[in-house]
Amino acid sequence: MTTINCPSIPLASYRFYFDTDHPVRLPDYPGSAWRGAFGHALKKAVCVVRNTPCQQCLLKQACAYSYVFETPPPANTEKMRKYTATPHPFVFRFTIAEPSAQEFSIDMNLFGHGQRFFPYIIHAIHMAGQDGVGGNRQPFHLNRVDAIDFQGQPITVYQEAELRNQPPLQSPANRRRRRRTVRESDRVKHFHERVVGTYVDGDGVERDYRAGDGDLLRWVHL
Repeated sequence: MTTINCPSIPLASYRFYFDTDHPVRLPDYPGSAWRGAFGHALKKAVCVVRNTPCQQCLLKQACAYSYVFETPPPANTEKMRKYTATPHPFVFRFTIAEPSAQEFSIDMNLFGHGQRFFPYIIHAIHMAGQDGVGGNRQPFHLNRVDAIDFQGQPITVYQEAELRNQPPLQSPANRRRRRRTVRESDRVKHFHERVVGTYVDGDGVERDYRAGDGDLLRWVHL
């Protein structure tokens, strides 16, 4: 049997929350509209060498726009040498807004080194919403950004123009290990709950005990 060693790729998931002055009106496929607005805003924010194609730019390996939207392969790469671009380090996911809703959210998954440019990404999405998205150029105001952990729990990392500390990046492999750990922990906890009884302490007093008692577990295992 052949063992395949999969690389551990850091992954972060974020949710961007917006509000708008009018009910949300977006195309049936909002991904193209938001992706285009995001790319335009990001390039406008970071490009310092105007009218130069990204592939010819001296800064292409360090530029946020180049990495996120053009994603050129490293100069010394041994893979994908014949390609001008590698897979982009982000994916948008959209929820369906109610026709009368004036709130809207976008999910973004960031892979690998895309996390390095997260402040630029927040700024670009903020500006894209402010400039208006879709055929009718509806403006959206960015309220906050939450990091979503692998248990689906949100942690606010951006609000009121302040970027806060973020949770450490994880990889899908770490996620699988975490799930196995939680599963095994639950299995052991189930067995502990069944072990109950009484004992006589040093003073001759009969006391109840449970194998799942926190103090007992610490005494046995630590």
